[in-house]
Amino acid sequence: GSGTGGNPNPAFPGRASHTATNVRPTDPPGSVKNLLVAGGYNNATPPNAFDTADRFNFANNGTTYTLPFQGPMVPGPTARVLHASSFFLDPATGIVKVLVTGGVDRCDATGATLAARIAGATESNSGSIYSFSPVEQVLGANNNMAGSRYGHTATWVPNNQVVILGGA
Repeated sequence: GSGTGGNPNPAFPGRASHTATNVRPTDPPGSVKNLLVAGGYNNATPPNAFDTADRFNFANNGTTYTLPFQGPMVPGPTARVLHASSFFLDPATGIVKVLVTGGVDRCDATGATLAARIAGATESNSGSIYSFSPVEQVLGANNNMAGSRYGHTATWVPNNQVVILGGA
């Protein structure tokens, strides 16, 4: 797909508690920006979490885009809210990959507290790896963390590892 301006595509309603990860972090300034937008939720009645990962290529200072990849998050598809994601480089090929971890499968935007918003949600310990060069693909479906968590961070560190910190 392609489009312009504000919400990149009316087929994709607004999202909250999603992640947006740069999948071309080594591109020079001013080049086309590539983002993987994963999971999140909208204000619909739960279950309202997105189970998709969508890669957007933004050009012209973010005013136009193409959508070269849309796919279900794995395993499953897996709906994710309050999850974390980070890019890393495949040490053998230099290909940019994105690790998406944890989260919960629903969120009620009307809840007054976080506990009320995720009441009845199922927590995830899964981690999925998405690869973006030379072919768009989802790689890992069986990469599990030691325990379920949500509200955590995933941070790439220079020794090419992703560190998962915090959360509940």
